[in-house]
Amino acid sequence: MKTRYCFVSNSSSSSFIVAFERKPKSVNELKCLLFGENEYYDNPYYWPGDDRSSRSWETSYIANIVWDDMQELESIEHDGIVSYMTGWIGDNEPEYPSVWRKSRSEIQELMDEYHSQLDDYRQKVADDFLKRVGEHCLLYCFSYSDENGQLYSAMEHGGLFERLPHITISHH
Repeated sequence: MKTRYCFVSNSSSSSFIVAFERKPKSVNELKCLLFGENEYYDNPYYWPGDDRSSRSWETSYIANIVWDDMQELESIEHDGIVSYMTGWIGDNEPEYPSVWRKSRSEIQELMDEYHSQLDDYRQKVADDFLKRVGEHCLLYCFSYSDENGQLYSAMEHGGLFERLPHITISHH
């Protein structure tokens, strides 16, 4: 029997709506925003005993990736933020209804109510976020997926934007 001792993926991806006070002027400025003085970005899925190259990456390398991605993105209009929120956002999302042994009309009614509650929840998350970050911030939506390898898996799951105001949207 084979035993796998590393991160096993079912190909997830996550999007991050990230707020910036202003657009960074350089990769180094972005690196400072993302990592402060840290020189290495740790892989949350390394196995003890792995060499340095699989345990972490230089933060300048990660900052260059995010910088390149940012150059291809346009900032999100504040009133359009909810349209980016298609996925799981948090533990307070409305519960998906049970449709077991329901008629078509009952299922339709339950699903309509669920989608209405979900829309309300996402709008509340967006409103709370925008209130917290202010009306003059710039918003960008980044997406990273573990199907692109260990580095992108770490970028998706390793707290890449934890130093900046952001919303994580999981597409598992």
